[in-house]
Order: sequence, then structure tokens, then C-alpha cells
Amino acid sequence: MSQFILRRLFLLGFVVIGILAVTFALARLIPGDPCTAMLGEKATIEKCAAFNERFGLNDSIPVQFVRYVQNISRGDFGQSIKDSRNVTDIIAERLPMTIELTIFATLISAIAGVALGIVSSTRQNSAIDVAAMIFANAGVSIPIFWLGLMLAYFFAITLAGTFLQLPPSARITPGADLPNLLKLWKMEDATGFSRFGTIFLSNSYMLNAMLQGKWDIVWDAFRHLILPSVAVATVSTSIIARMTRGAMLDVFTQDYVRVARAKGLSERLVVMRHAFRNALVPIVTVIGLQFGGLLGGAVLTETTFGLPGIGTKLIDAISSRDYPVVQAFTVVIALLLVLVNLIVDVSYAYLNPRIRVQ
Repeated sequence: MSQFILRRLFLLGFVVIGILAVTFALARLIPGDPCTAMLGEKATIEKCAAFNERFGLNDSIPVQFVRYVQNISRGDFGQSIKDSRNVTDIIAERLPMTIELTIFATLISAIAGVALGIVSSTRQNSAIDVAAMIFANAGVSIPIFWLGLMLAYFFAITLAGTFLQLPPSARITPGADLPNLLKLWKMEDATGFSRFGTIFLSNSYMLNAMLQGKWDIVWDAFRHLILPSVAVATVSTSIIARMTRGAMLDVFTQDYVRVARAKGLSERLVVMRHAFRNALVPIVTVIGLQFGGLLGGAVLTETTFGLPGIGTKLIDAISSRDYPVVQAFTVVIALLLVLVNLIVDVSYAYLNPRIRVQ
């Protein structure tokens, strides 16, 4: 197993180089240029020449790419063209919000999808099975932004004044006593890594509030995550439910399930101990794949609910042709997906003892 992980980590280096090359090329294939997007009608030839000289955009594409890779190897994503800020700081400010949203959405979709799939498979062709599959098909078909608006309207306006009312937007209630982990983690001579870790944790409201014992802030931040998490998890829930149902129905036809039932074991033990455990590999695979879909869906969800994550910033960066920000966010998301796929691959040997890494 250790050799398998080391081999995958070695190949990860080539994957990273490919990701860097593709994102670098795609960013420069976007129509328009940063100078025109930033200066608009004031973008004269002289000003654009100075602009390109300042940000190194007048160099050849190979030179820009080599410089970009060298900076990335040092942990430097460059400086934002629009905001004139370090891109690493922007990532540290925005990424925690998207990670929180993705984690909650993954939990919702995994729990709800697996439960629906199991119930549907054990009652094949029944009214419950038909209703679950109708829900799954509807979940795949409903646009996320429309569902987000409908959820916000229903839970924030229709149910206003009731205990079911939920916040329609923002990450936390305006005016709340925001926890500040920077005060707890302040160092005299902080290195770049400790500074990044400090900023990163300080912008994760729930984690920060938990560490300080501010449970009212934890509850407030959690309530603000419910609607966007449900909205972005709908599609994934439907896909996981259908995959779980198919995997369970396939396992039910195996001989060891028939033997378990012939022994007189209860249906619950047959389903959970024999069928579900042997159907986990495809289920875990689709959950891992949906993690990437949740990251992508967060772009629309964050825009709909006004959340300060990477989605809203990425749209703004694309509109302004802010190459460093677009490239940095794309690379970070791609690396997260590669890491999740690695975890899924390693989990196979533990989920199914019959699988051995050769």
C-alpha cells in the first residue's frame, strides 16, 4: 500500500505540470486582454504598453509560463492584476468558505443519496421506489441557481417569523461578533507558511468559532450554510441515489446474499452487512467524483446566496481577465480533486478486502 501511495504521489507531479500548462493556456485563450478589461475606454496604446510591462504580459508565452511555474514552485501565485494584492492572500480569504460549503454539501448528498438508494433498492418497483427515482430525476434536472432562489424565497420570506426561517444570503449575520483567530495565532516573526495558515483558519468562521468556544457564532454560521448546501447538493444527491440503487440491486443477485437469506438472517443484516458493504466501492467512487461537481456548482451557489467564496471571485477575475487569480483558483481546485481521487483509490483496499494493490 505504501508503494502504491508513493507511486501515485510521484505521478501527481506530472499531473500538476499538466494542470499548470492547461490552466495557463486557457487563461490566455479568453477573448480580450487585462488592460482593456481594466481600463476600458482609457486603454490607450501607451497605457497598455506600460500595463503589460508592469505585469510581464509583453514577454513571450513560453517565458511567462516558465516564470509562472517557478513562482508556483516557491508557493507564490503572483499578484492580482485587478486588486494589486498577493493571490495567496486572496485564496486564503476565499477558499475556506468554498471548502465549508463543499464539505456540508458532500455530507448532505452522501447521507441522503445513500439512504434513498438503499430504501429504493429494498423496495424495487414499489411506490417508494418510483417516488425516489422521480425525485432523483427531478434533482438532476433542476438548475441550481433557480433552486437556490426558490429555497431562499420559501424559507426566508414564506416562513418568516417561524422557527423554520433561514437566512437567504451572506455567510454570517451582519453585525455579529466575528471571531478573530489572528489574535490567538499572532507571532513575532511569522514565516510565510504560518501567516498563510493563520489567515486561512481566521476566515473559516465555524472552525474559528469552535476553537474559541463561541457556539452562538457556530450556530449562526451553520444556519447560513443550510440553504446553499442543500441547493448545491441536490444534483449530487440524485446521482448518488441512483448509483446506490443500481449497486445494491446488482449485489442482491449474488450467491452470498441468497445464502445469507437462506440462513435465516434478518433482512436488515442482509442489507447492511452483506449487500451494502459489498456495494461500497462504486458508491464511494461516485461520491468522490461528485466532490468535484460540488466545487464547480459552488460557483453558481455562491453567486446566488452572496457568499464570499472562490466562485464569486472567480467570475469577477474572468470578467476582468485577471490571469493570476484565474490560474491560481483553477490549480487549487484541480489539486483538491486529485487529492480526493487519491483518497478514494486508497480507500478501496479497506472497503473491500478482496481488492489488493499489485
